[in-house]
Amino acid sequence: MPALTPVPDRSRSTALAGPRRLRRSSLLLGAIVAAVAAFVAANVTGAIPSASAATSFTFDTGSGLVFTVDGGNGNMTSLRHNGTELAASGQAAGQFESGWSSATVTSQTFDSGNTELITAANTSIGVTQYYLARKGDNTIYMATNITQALNPGEARFISRLSSSVLPNSPVAANTSGATTAVEGTDVFAFPNGTTVSKFYSSQRLIAQQPFGASGNGHGVFIVGGTHEMSSGGPFFRDIEVNNTGSVTNITHYMYSGHAQTEAMRMGLHGPYAMAVTGGGTPSASLNMDFLSSYIPGLLSVAQRGTVSGTASGSWNGLAVTAALAGTNGQYWAPVQNGQFTIAKVRPGSYTATLYAGELAVGNTTTVTVSAGRTSSISLSGSVPAAGNVMQLGTWDGTPRGFLNADKIETMHPSDPRMSPWNVGTVSASSGAGAIPMAMFKAVNSPLNINFNLSSVPSSGAVLRIGITIGFAGGRPAISIGGFTSPSSASPPSTDLNSRSITRGTWRGPNQLYTFNIPASALRTGTNTLTINDISGSSGDAYLSPAFVFDAIALDAAGTQPTPTPTPTPTPTPTPTPTPTPTQPSASPSRTTAPPTGGACTAAYSVTNSWPGGFQANVDVTAGSAGTNGWTVHLTYPSGVTVTQLWNGTLSGTGPSYTVTNASFNGALGAGATASFGFLANGTPATPTVSCTSP
Repeated sequence: MPALTPVPDRSRSTALAGPRRLRRSSLLLGAIVAAVAAFVAANVTGAIPSASAATSFTFDTGSGLVFTVDGGNGNMTSLRHNGTELAASGQAAGQFESGWSSATVTSQTFDSGNTELITAANTSIGVTQYYLARKGDNTIYMATNITQALNPGEARFISRLSSSVLPNSPVAANTSGATTAVEGTDVFAFPNGTTVSKFYSSQRLIAQQPFGASGNGHGVFIVGGTHEMSSGGPFFRDIEVNNTGSVTNITHYMYSGHAQTEAMRMGLHGPYAMAVTGGGTPSASLNMDFLSSYIPGLLSVAQRGTVSGTASGSWNGLAVTAALAGTNGQYWAPVQNGQFTIAKVRPGSYTATLYAGELAVGNTTTVTVSAGRTSSISLSGSVPAAGNVMQLGTWDGTPRGFLNADKIETMHPSDPRMSPWNVGTVSASSGAGAIPMAMFKAVNSPLNINFNLSSVPSSGAVLRIGITIGFAGGRPAISIGGFTSPSSASPPSTDLNSRSITRGTWRGPNQLYTFNIPASALRTGTNTLTINDISGSSGDAYLSPAFVFDAIALDAAGTQPTPTPTPTPTPTPTPTPTPTPTQPSASPSRTTAPPTGGACTAAYSVTNSWPGGFQANVDVTAGSAGTNGWTVHLTYPSGVTVTQLWNGTLSGTGPSYTVTNASFNGALGAGATASFGFLANGTPATPTVSCTSP
C-alpha cells in the first residue's frame, strides 16, 4: 500500500500582527467542511482543522526545545532550550537575510498536532521561508524558496544568539575584543597583530560538518544538507560562525558573491536544519528525506534520479570527485575504485566534471537525469604531467605545499604568525615550501627562483604556471636570461569581483599560463627565473592585484610526456539578473570538421573570452584507422591573431593557421582524442576547420 501524504489537521494564518474578527464563523465552518471531505478521501483520522488569527506561532517539541515565529514578519523571535533563551537580547533567533518587516505567515499542523509547518512568504522579494518541527525532535527543519533575483545578490539564513550562553565557537572567527580593523569591517586584529574574521570559519561544502556554537548544557548547530541549489560546486566555502562578543552569528549561506564562480540558482534551497543539543555536535548525516511530505516543492526520493559511472585517469594519489552542475542543482560524489554514484538528483540536464583534488581534469560530459532512473556516464582525465626539468607544487587546484598555504584559511596575510611573504630569491631545490602561495603586486613581486641545468635543451623550454584564482587582474609574467614574456602570454586572470585570498579562500576558476622560453635565454648551470605579478590595476599591500599558485612546471620544449589539460571553471547555470563576474562567459560556438577519408575530425570551441581576446580548444579525434600524426587547418576572418599555442606546433601568420601534432599526441588509436589549445587576439569568431592525417 502506498504511503499516505500527511494531511494537515490544523491551520493558522496571518498577514500582519493583530486579530481577525470578521467572518470568523463562516471561515471556521468552511474549514471544517473542507477538512472532513479531505479526511474521508484520504481515509485517515485526526483533528479537525480550524482557522484563527495569531500574532506569533510557538511550537514545543516536548523535549526541551520551544521556538516562536513572529506572525507579522516570519522572523524567529525566540529559541528556548530547557528554559534558557538562546537568542541574543534584542536579536532574532533566526531570519532570512537581515529580517523582514512584514510577511504573510501561516501555520499547518500534521500528525494529530505532532508536526507543525510554519510558512513565511515575502511576495515583494519573491522569497518564502519554511520552518518545520515535530514532537520529540529538537531540530528545526528549514527550506527557502527563491523565485527572483535578490538585491543585494545574496541569500542566507542567520541566527543571532547569545555569546554568553553559547561561548564556544571557532577561535579564528571570534572577533570579540579585536578592535583594529585590518580590512573593511570584516577582518580585525588584536593588539599583538593576530587576525580574526567571520570568513575564517568556513568549510568546503564537500567536507562540511555541522557548525555552530555551544555552552554549558546548550548547543545550536546548522546541518547544511546537500546544498543542491547553492552555487560554486563542491569546493566552495563561505561564512559560518562569528562570535562578536555579545552576539554569536550562525549563518547558512545559500548564495553569496564571495569569490563565487556561478550565478544564483532559483528555486527551493534546502532542506537544511538547526539542531539544538545539550552541547554536543550533531551528526552530519541527518536524514531529511521525510520533509518532501510536508514542504511544498521539495521532491521525494522517488521523484529524483541517479547518475552512476566510471572514471579513469592518472591522479597521483589525489582524492577524485565526480560532480554535476546545471540549472536544476549541483551534486557530487567521491570516485572509489574507478566508480561513482550520485544519488537523489533532481531531473534535468547537467554538466559532469571530474576533479582531481580541486582541479578539473579531462573533458566534461552532458547527462540527462530522469525521475526513478539511473543514467550512466564515463569520465576520464588526468592531472597535468609534472615538469621534467623542475616541478614546484602539485597539480591539484590548490596551493597546498607552498609557503603559508597551511595558514591562509584562518589568518589574514598580514598576521605575524605568517612566514614572510617577500622572500626575494629562493632555490628550486628547496621545494614549494620556500615559495609563497600567493603573489601580491605591492608586497612580494618580483619573485626569483634559481634552478640548475646540466645542459641547455636545444629547442628551449616551456614553463607552465597554474593559478587557482586571481584578484584585480593579477597574473604571472616572466623573465629569464634576457628574455621577457610577451604580454599576450599573460591575459588577465578571471575577475570574480570579490576579495578572496585575504578572506581565507583560494578557490577560483583555475587558469593555466604557458611561456615558451628560447634556448638562447638558458645556460648550463644556474639560471634565475623571475616571476612578476602584473596587472593594469593597483592597490595597497594585500589588496593589490594578486594570484595564488597551484603549481609551477618547467619542461624541455617538445618533451612533455602527456597533453596538459587546461582546467575550466565550474559550469555556470542559466544566467539571472544576479550580479556576475565581469569576465565574459565562454562562447557556446563549436565547429566540427568533416572527416577526410575517415582519417580524423577536429572539433573547435571557444572556452574563454575577454575584451580583445579569447581562448579556444580543438579536439582531434581519430577515424577508424587511427592516426600516426595529424594536421589541423584553421582559417579565420580577418582580425584574429593566434598568440600562443600548447600541445601542438603552430605555423602561419593569419588569418590561416596550421597546427600539427606534438611529439606525444600524434599517434591515436581508432576513436581516440587529442586536444590542443591556444590564445588569440581579436573577437571570438568561428573559423573554417579541417583535419588530415598522413
